[in-house]
Amino acid sequence: MFVPLNEFLISFVALFVIMDPFASVPVFLTITRRSSAYERMNAANRAASVAGAVLLLFMLAGPFLFQLMGITMEGFQIAGGLILLIVALSMVFGREVGRHSADLDAAVVIVAVPLITGPGALATATILSGTYGLPTVFLAAALSIVCVWVVLRSANRLNSVIGEKGFHVLSRIMGILLAAIAVEFMKKGIISIVSSAIVPGV
Repeated sequence: MFVPLNEFLISFVALFVIMDPFASVPVFLTITRRSSAYERMNAANRAASVAGAVLLLFMLAGPFLFQLMGITMEGFQIAGGLILLIVALSMVFGREVGRHSADLDAAVVIVAVPLITGPGALATATILSGTYGLPTVFLAAALSIVCVWVVLRSANRLNSVIGEKGFHVLSRIMGILLAAIAVEFMKKGIISIVSSAIVPGV
């Protein structure tokens, strides 16, 4: 099965940016601050597994939900792009993330969904699947989850090297990249609608 490299890279960058695992590291370290190194590694495994499972399941079920609800891909591209733009702006301007949880397992799930695989990631995966095809985006999503897992597993080391302020800077840079991707999504949706209106059947 041939997967176009440029489409794969675009999909991977879009998904990895919207997941923004670096922004999750301070939260992850906070909820596992009283855990052993072994428990923290298991928590990283669970968070990545839950995030990946939710993302991949939504990618498979998303198109059927669209047909059931009568939603067009063009409309979803515009709406999804707008949502991604709002998320990107919140990343750029440093929106605070809640850090309260009494149960480690519940907190890990919160890190997975919606902190990593949230509405933005689900919208991105669905849009990309309709644009580049499921196989390409599936592989890109799998690699993104692996990278998220590596970041969470390396949380202690990354925190000591970069520091919390460094993570905030990285999160803002990712927000700028995400804003550009969101604009492209909306542009493609608008162009598709205009083209269909000018040339019916396009």
